[in-house]
Amino acid sequence: MRKKGYQTLRILGFVAVLGVVYLLFKQLNDYTGYSADDYLYHFFFTGEWPARHLRGIHNLFDLIQSIQNHTRINNGRFVAHTGVQLFMQWPKSVYNIANSIVFLLVGILINLHLFGRLSRLRVGYLMLTFMLMWVCLPDYGTSILWLSGGFNYLWVALIYLSFLLPYRFNYQAQHPRIMFVGMLLLGFLAGGTNENTAPLTLFIALGFTICDWKQGQLAWKWAGGIAGAESWIVLVISGSQQVAKRGSQFQIQKLLTATWQYSGLLLLLVLGVAFYLYWQHHGYGRAFTWRDQRLYLAGCLYGVGAILGIISLIVSPQILSRVFFGPSLYLITALLLLLADYARLRRQAWLPTLIPYIVAAVLAFMSIPTYVAAVNSNFQSYQYWRTGDVRCRQAKQAGQTSASVPGQPPVFNDHNMYLSSTYVAGGQPDKQWFNVWMARYYGLKTVRLNNRVSLVKVTHDSVAWQVTQRLNRFYRAVTHQTTAVQAAEMRTAYLRYVDQMGKQVGQEPISGNVGSTFDIQHASVSGYRTATNNPKTYTFTAATSQTLTIHVIRAPQMRTATLLYQVRGTHQQVGSEAISGLTGSTFNIRHAGVTGYTTTEKAPQTYRFTSQMKQNVVIPVTPTLQGTTITYLNGKRKVLQDFVHTRTGQQLTLTAPLGYQLAKGQAHSLTMPAKGLPHLTVQVRHLSFWPRLRALPHLPILVLGLLLFIVCDQGLAYYQSKHQ
Repeated sequence: MRKKGYQTLRILGFVAVLGVVYLLFKQLNDYTGYSADDYLYHFFFTGEWPARHLRGIHNLFDLIQSIQNHTRINNGRFVAHTGVQLFMQWPKSVYNIANSIVFLLVGILINLHLFGRLSRLRVGYLMLTFMLMWVCLPDYGTSILWLSGGFNYLWVALIYLSFLLPYRFNYQAQHPRIMFVGMLLLGFLAGGTNENTAPLTLFIALGFTICDWKQGQLAWKWAGGIAGAESWIVLVISGSQQVAKRGSQFQIQKLLTATWQYSGLLLLLVLGVAFYLYWQHHGYGRAFTWRDQRLYLAGCLYGVGAILGIISLIVSPQILSRVFFGPSLYLITALLLLLADYARLRRQAWLPTLIPYIVAAVLAFMSIPTYVAAVNSNFQSYQYWRTGDVRCRQAKQAGQTSASVPGQPPVFNDHNMYLSSTYVAGGQPDKQWFNVWMARYYGLKTVRLNNRVSLVKVTHDSVAWQVTQRLNRFYRAVTHQTTAVQAAEMRTAYLRYVDQMGKQVGQEPISGNVGSTFDIQHASVSGYRTATNNPKTYTFTAATSQTLTIHVIRAPQMRTATLLYQVRGTHQQVGSEAISGLTGSTFNIRHAGVTGYTTTEKAPQTYRFTSQMKQNVVIPVTPTLQGTTITYLNGKRKVLQDFVHTRTGQQLTLTAPLGYQLAKGQAHSLTMPAKGLPHLTVQVRHLSFWPRLRALPHLPILVLGLLLFIVCDQGLAYYQSKHQ
């Protein structure tokens, strides 16, 4: 009965983990549109620019011929681009669901490399796997969420992890001939995944084949390996023509820097755990034979393969963050294998059982602000892409040949594909590569950039969104943080008052967030009354220069009142504004505001003019939360861009990025001005290895946790040596 209850609880645990991960990951997919190569792959591939007689893909023969052209002209990643071209024939929602399921399958496959069977999987390890995939995989936006990138990195992981699985456990096939044919096909697909992951996969497979030489079925193993090698050679030869176009090879310094940035900490962690376990195994006097220490040595083999995959990048013309995806995935697998070996070493003890849950819980809690920031960043970008999508479809339905769409705002989050991928550009539309393909996709002649286009409304009331907000509130409650209001982009428009003769008799500025509506039905200028045919409201656009003409008629007995904007609590006056009206008339001041400050809810909503010549109205305000883009420069080289929020009048503390410190003479803080500070340049200088290590956030806590773990583990080792 107890065993049955445990199994039920275990199944519920797996369902809960998979359900939550699917829900949260699919939300990121739902807030991701198309970019860069996506529109291109909707059509039959003939080159990077549209052919004169562009045609679509209508059947399997078209798809195969298009992939052949792509392999011959562009690169040999035929496996990934088959999926890209296939899914670009369907709505984006289909990919969102499929990509979320594939993310779950990759996590499950990693755990199968640990335990071999679904019935042996453990909830704690599955939780830790997904958290490590979130924290450690580089360039999430372009390697996972982006449709073209997702197939090139995430989806092909299903192939090479499946290919390695029978090697990992020295599978003894009951039907060797069928296994031979299956591994021949699977090996060919694994070899064609991508340039640096395929060879490291084949290296690990070769390592398992040699170690299991006497007990293994060599026929299907060699068939898979040789097929994979042939496919990889085709891949490399097809892509060799792009080397001269995309950059130079043997960029050793750049490779070392990128390795530390994208896989450095994970690599150090795997090496550290491997050496620690070697020390512990050696302390028990155990011989390091393949048969006795297969789990530990398998973890080391995956780690060595990952390192070789990184080294192979030395011949790559481009060292981008996403090319570290495959090696990082193998390093995650190696770390989990070593952790499973540690549990085997300390079996029947409580610590190995709790470690996956504890580490996964800590990583999950620490990742809440990262996930919330990723959702907010992707949602903002999705609004702009969705606006372009809707306007292009409306233009096509209306029989128009051109559409104006907004460009993407600046992105600083690496979980957003628009951080590095191409979108609509200004200039001549027929000369912009992405504009041309986007126009062809929607059946238009041109797509133009127009940042004055109003954004369409995108709702976000899904279950995943509600879960995200609850997680954010929970994190802030635990860390005692106040909820920050996202800084809105402010714009100022000028009301031009024109009399019956067409002469301008006054001008008045109004301010508001982009997309917000301002009530101007009571707009007026001293000595005149407003005509009845004027607009009642004004909606702010993204344009920097905005004006609106208000027609007025000369009127007698006008009075002027001054709105005094004072900070609530301190009564500091931060601005003033004059309003005018007839004696006895009521003026709507519910939208009264001053740049850099937010009017409180207790501010008066209306003002009634009296006969006095001097009239003042106190408007209580609070400092507004403003956004600043900080660019960190080491000399003239850009190190990092970040986006921070600071309230008007408050201090903005400048902190150097990880591995750097503020340059000599660089101010450590500044006061946020009322007009805002859209861009800020900060000079930093590079730190050497040890100062960089000491500058790591939470380093004392990490060191204390590590020492505590070693003390507890050595206690367990001493207990086992005495009683087992």
